[in-house]
Amino acid sequence: MHLAGWPDEDELTAALGDAQAADAGLEDTALDLAADVLKEVRKAKSQAQRPMRAPVARVVVHDTARRLAALQLGTDDLRQAGSIAAIDTVVAEEFAVEVELVREAEQ
Repeated sequence: MHLAGWPDEDELTAALGDAQAADAGLEDTALDLAADVLKEVRKAKSQAQRPMRAPVARVVVHDTARRLAALQLGTDDLRQAGSIAAIDTVVAEEFAVEVELVREAEQ
């Protein structure tokens, strides 16, 4: 269960600075990116024939610095939604997600 809501426009502005936040809808970017990451986590669990509640040891998200900054505002919710222990980010030109599931023997 997550307790915090997604950040509003004022929180985004405070976290990212006026110029970045004013740059075309970061609220939507954060939500869209978190949904894309969660989709990849669920895909990895499905391919491994694991339940959606199966724990994830680590997720590495590759994307632009701007999008990764927006994602940081929702990482707690993302970790809870995907049962993810750790989320790391790497600045890259293209979006990619690496998912490391907890080995079944360790669950």
